Amino acid sequence: MFVNYIPANGIVVGESGMFAAVDQVKLLYKAGKVLKVYNQTTGAVWQENVDWTFDQQQNAIVRTANSTMPYIGMELINPPDEKAIYYPNEGANAVPGRVGGGNVLFDAKSFFAENQIEIDYQVSEEQILDETLPDSSSGRLPRFRKKLAEGKAVRIIALGDSITEGYNCGKFIGFAPYRQPWFELFAEDIAQRFKVQCDWENRGINGASTAKPLVEKMELLDGQADLWVIAYGMNDLAQRSAEEFAGNLRKIMEKIMGNDPAAEFLLVTPMSGNPQWDHTPLESTVKFAQAIRQLPGDCENILLADVNKVWSKVLERKSFYDISGNGVNHPNDYSHTIYAAVLKNLF
Repeated sequence: MFVNYIPANGIVVGESGMFAAVDQVKLLYKAGKVLKVYNQTTGAVWQENVDWTFDQQQNAIVRTANSTMPYIGMELINPPDEKAIYYPNEGANAVPGRVGGGNVLFDAKSFFAENQIEIDYQVSEEQILDETLPDSSSGRLPRFRKKLAEGKAVRIIALGDSITEGYNCGKFIGFAPYRQPWFELFAEDIAQRFKVQCDWENRGINGASTAKPLVEKMELLDGQADLWVIAYGMNDLAQRSAEEFAGNLRKIMEKIMGNDPAAEFLLVTPMSGNPQWDHTPLESTVKFAQAIRQLPGDCENILLADVNKVWSKVLERKSFYDISGNGVNHPNDYSHTIYAAVLKNLF
């Protein structure tokens, strides 16, 4: 459960972490008291002063020497060639392309969910991660907002890649506690909070880039919706420049507006991938996010959901492995709530 603002003595529930060649997991907010350390996928609950301690100065959960908590060593993080099973082979544990040579830990199923920990804790004081996140006063998307205000049914369509489709959340992959992907969390929040019928369609496709709806599968742009949520980027990084990427996003919106001139769009900036993987260079992700930020301009029919900005804030305090779902380019359950929270706060 990602939350941006925590009041004094507020409770953080289910923040994720991973002992990936480290003996401590740093917390996102300054904690006063750690309440529970556990894993809902495996059912494990670990004991303070037996499996872990809390280092107040470091604001971190520290794994004890004899702990039963999962620990991922360097040989797993950097699988040697002789032990690497490369994706898409069954049982894959690696992808090639580590920066500087070698392999990167990868898992398409529940390895990360089973080997990460979840932490509940009470914060020591009022805290906010990103003061720019709340944006519900925005006047953009007037048609969509009007329908919500009037209690009318709305339809939302998402376009995007595997992250949009739902990888690596529990419900999509099939592991306990079967948490929902970010787009579904967002759509359900709209329905519940505004008390409206919200029909949604997820057109995210594993491996898709912005070329998918323009060249390979143009029917993705068919139909009408009150809101189009567009979330590409991860698969464009190695294929095109930020300028070409932004141009493709413009073309996607133009084609949709060919069928519905009043169409409204929510553009989502992407998370960053593993900085140690050649295919997800951090500097390119920064450029892609900046290119998306320029697209709305003065157009009231386009709104920005800046996931990348919040994701980057989280990574200032936590490691990539703390919040990764597959080790390279997918969010985990906790990170899907980061995506959802950014979108929810826009309405």
